Amino acid sequence: MVLAGLLASGCAAAQTGNPHEVNATRADLSGSVTSDSGGQVEYWFEYGLTSAYDAQTAHASTTVAVNTPRQVSERVQDLQRSTTYHYRLCARDSQQTGAPGCGEDRAFTTANLECGDTVTEDVRLSDDLNCREFGEGGLVIGADGVDLDLGGHGIDGPLLSTADPVPDTGIDNRGGYDGVTIRNGVLGGWGTAVAMRDASFVTIRNVRASGFTGISISGGEGNAVRHSEVSFGRSGSGLSVGGSPGFVVADSTGYRFSIFTDGARIVRNQIDGSGPFSACLEISGNSNRAAENRVGGCGNGSIVVRAGSNNVLVDNEAFGSATGPDSEPDGIRVGGFTAGTVLRRNYAHDNGDDGIDVRGTATRLQGNRADDNGDFGIDAVAGVTDAGGNTASGNGNALQCRNVFCP
Repeated sequence: MVLAGLLASGCAAAQTGNPHEVNATRADLSGSVTSDSGGQVEYWFEYGLTSAYDAQTAHASTTVAVNTPRQVSERVQDLQRSTTYHYRLCARDSQQTGAPGCGEDRAFTTANLECGDTVTEDVRLSDDLNCREFGEGGLVIGADGVDLDLGGHGIDGPLLSTADPVPDTGIDNRGGYDGVTIRNGVLGGWGTAVAMRDASFVTIRNVRASGFTGISISGGEGNAVRHSEVSFGRSGSGLSVGGSPGFVVADSTGYRFSIFTDGARIVRNQIDGSGPFSACLEISGNSNRAAENRVGGCGNGSIVVRAGSNNVLVDNEAFGSATGPDSEPDGIRVGGFTAGTVLRRNYAHDNGDDGIDVRGTATRLQGNRADDNGDFGIDAVAGVTDAGGNTASGNGNALQCRNVFCP
């Protein structure tokens, strides 16, 4: 194999490869070198603002077999942001006469933001950010009202497997800055893809966020996640919200939503299986409303209201909770430490235990449907309010419903 750049007077040649891990101020350059005599080959990268090049990496050497390409790479640093650089790989061996064998010219453009940057004004990310070195972190919000538009690009963290140590945060608003917008991009490989603490009126829109926790919101008020996708790794939640009144998550997808707050609106989401020991959607707090969600495939319940008062579940579909060790595979479960819960027009089907399991006496049920579940369609404690219109069929328990009339 003869590579581009081989000269008649020389014995070593280089082929320029693609750049990798391009950030705002650095890039990893790659390529391959070969020699028709084998042995030690000296190589280096030339780079600069034009194809005339004005800089080069330190010269290094590697051992190659005869006419067998060997991959090499070097990092260039201290680059200018938002700048296009030309580069090529050059090589020579001990038999070289004349000029070295250099590969073709290639180019890359650095991003306008760097891993670890603090964002204090509106900005649109110009390229992907590869933040795969532990301790480097992604971007930090540093001012109120910032519009961070990821421009369809990704910010990649250092997480390669669930055995890795818990890595950093992709976008960090734990400084509590209000009125921020985060939109239009992908965050993956993080301990927490987006983390917020005591920040209010923040909107996360059109973001795909994954890590040990996808999005974590603690404190503040009036925050929203819309048209986004959230997931998690070995632990945590796709979406975790605590003590953030008025929170909204809408038209989104993901795994395990934990909503522990008051006055939340959880609407039109698709929430899927999250393992044998977790519920798909957990709600704890007061005056929360979950409507028109499709939730299923979790071992410990599809929708679980753990505690609180005056929570409303309406027009949700809860399905496919599968029996597992120490699990309670109900479609919808209302805990005993609840009051004033309303279940209306929900559909629970194909769950391993009950379709709807109500343990809170101060619960009102109306127009719910429960079919083809492993035990009862609706199993309610004595004292619940049956507002009529509930139906059940094909369930494992011949009674179909308990303490609720199901014609």
